[in-house]
Amino acid sequence: MPPHLASKGTPGESSAVRNKGMRRYKRHQEKHRGYFEALARQVVTERKTMVDLGVGAFEVRLRTGNRWLDIREPSGSWNENNTNIEGLAGDALVAAITDELIVKAAEFRGVEISPSQVHDPSAPARSETLGGMASLRDRLVRCDANLRERLEPAEQVVAIGRCEDITRWMDIERGGAGWTFVMVTDRNLRWVPDVDRRFEARLDLANVTGSAERLASHRYAIALEHRPILRSWRVPAHRFLTFEWGNAVEDLSFARTELAFSRKDTEAATALRNQLTARAMLPTPASPA
Repeated sequence: MPPHLASKGTPGESSAVRNKGMRRYKRHQEKHRGYFEALARQVVTERKTMVDLGVGAFEVRLRTGNRWLDIREPSGSWNENNTNIEGLAGDALVAAITDELIVKAAEFRGVEISPSQVHDPSAPARSETLGGMASLRDRLVRCDANLRERLEPAEQVVAIGRCEDITRWMDIERGGAGWTFVMVTDRNLRWVPDVDRRFEARLDLANVTGSAERLASHRYAIALEHRPILRSWRVPAHRFLTFEWGNAVEDLSFARTELAFSRKDTEAATALRNQLTARAMLPTPASPA
């Protein structure tokens, strides 16, 4: 058991709660290590990627010449202690990242891996409930089908694609991860952050009052000002002074939405610009930051 997990605690957290985390860690180590090892190899190959642990999408990245491993939680916060992996390579590097992913998964109650996924992370999840772990492709397909069921009479789909909802975090680089399914129709902008249907959102394009584009290298983002809409959002389950921990879902009101895309010319980004232009809601073209 890694010492940093055994000693990890939060204000008001009981030893019983921490013991549950240790039991989850042992279960993942004994039964699911193959799954987490496959995810770790993906991190090594891509250097920065999004890892789905069922309770949300975590950004995992290697930086400074493979010296540090950083993990960003769905809430947007980075892990408190960056992991020093300097000097590790090959299987040793994969093993170190595997352990860190297991430690992170053990912090959350609801992360469960089906037997078919232990050696094949792309296999479909056994369940669509919280804690089920499906491949990104499977989740995107389900999001598409669910949004089409909600289309209004005669509403036409113009384009679908992937982006990232950066309304609160403002980090345009997250557009490269693409863990938000987006659908542009002739009436609405529909999107599903973290490809998690609990956070499905809809914005009537007729209610957009302004927009602004920005570019950073090849990344593209568009911010929309609009009449307030109520959206489900992941928030900390507990707060004490300056400490926050746990995950909960709360309905919040938003009068601004910003989506980031991997490129300006993706089908969904282009379709959204065209719909805004048709409504005279798009200013001069974006220029690089």
